[in-house]
This record gives sequence, structure tokens and C-alpha cells, in this order.
Amino acid sequence: MEQKLQHQGISEQDRHDMLRRLDEINTRAIDAGVPISEEAAYFRFLNAVLLLKIKILNIPIKLKE
Repeated sequence: MEQKLQHQGISEQDRHDMLRRLDEINTRAIDAGVPISEEAAYFRFLNAVLLLKIKILNIPIKLKE
């Protein structure tokens, strides 16, 4: 996803697909059991998912040519 975002423009369908996939990833991460020893990594991961979602929402939509 990050590589796709580097091109400074995504289609509306790309945005929809990426956000849907991130929601799936987020749901699976929340539903998974995490050992206390891994909590810091778990919250870093959830934060990275959230930051990527924000980036996707803020990137311009590429208009069809």
C-alpha cells in the first residue's frame, strides 16, 4: 500500500479497497489474543494501521484521463 501511495494519487476504487483491507487487518488484530510481553509491538502495529489509514484518506484521488 505504501508503494502505491508513493505515486501521489490513487483511484477512488483503490482508496475503497485499501481502507476495506485495513479495516479487516485491524479487526483481526483486535480479535487476536496478544501476550502481555507483546503488547508494545501490538499497539505499535495498530498505530501504524491507523496512520496508514489517515494517509490514504488524505491522498488526492487520481482523476480518470
